[in-house]
Amino acid sequence: MTRSVASGLLILVLVGCGRGATRPSESRPASTPAPVQEEVGPLTEAVAVRPPGPVTQIRGQAPSLAFGRDERLWVAFEEDGLVKVASSWDFGTSFTHPVTVNSEPEKVEINGENRPKIQLGDDDTVYVSWTRKLPGRFTGDVRFSRSIDGGTTFEAPRTINDDGLQIGHRFESLGVDALGHIYLAWIDKRDRGPARQRGEAYRGAAVYSAVSTDRGQNFAENQRVAPHACECCRIAMAPAPDGGVAVLWRHIF
Repeated sequence: MTRSVASGLLILVLVGCGRGATRPSESRPASTPAPVQEEVGPLTEAVAVRPPGPVTQIRGQAPSLAFGRDERLWVAFEEDGLVKVASSWDFGTSFTHPVTVNSEPEKVEINGENRPKIQLGDDDTVYVSWTRKLPGRFTGDVRFSRSIDGGTTFEAPRTINDDGLQIGHRFESLGVDALGHIYLAWIDKRDRGPARQRGEAYRGAAVYSAVSTDRGQNFAENQRVAPHACECCRIAMAPAPDGGVAVLWRHIF
């Protein structure tokens, strides 16, 4: 598969106060480095374990970062139509060899507002989402995959928007609340066509969401959060202390 954009080099710099930025020596001890995983065959099969030998640079673009509760740093990014995940026990000095999430290349959105996302559960689960481009301008699907073995393997990706329409489902945001529930919210254009058929004006697009209460095994039906959102803006999401999330978007009044 050829691409018009050449892969870049992901470079991480941690800045600021706190344990992770100023005292990397307190990360996982050098005497017990994390094993590095290498994918072999389909994602559902077992993987081979290399001797410890983390890499210092990762090829790819459009990275997103998240810390686990064990202070392990995770990154999701895109390379040649593949979403990949790697992790670091030393706050970004070195990373494990990346694991591929989607076995078949896709047209993954990789711009500044719309890129692969990654979140961690309280156990060994790793959650990844992204927007897959579809034929047609400004169209796409919201995609999701999870790993229940600590990022060693990932399940086959699923499409979360449930309307089956080749329209815009884009700019997804991924979050996990204090109860471990998974939230996806995105910009959705499914309401605009029917409104125009009725002769009604429709401003922008809508914000839709889907929630999983079983660690990503299943998602509830899509729910409309609000109509008339900006159709090309990233959504912000943050977990509430006692469960649930706060979602912010640019609205058109």
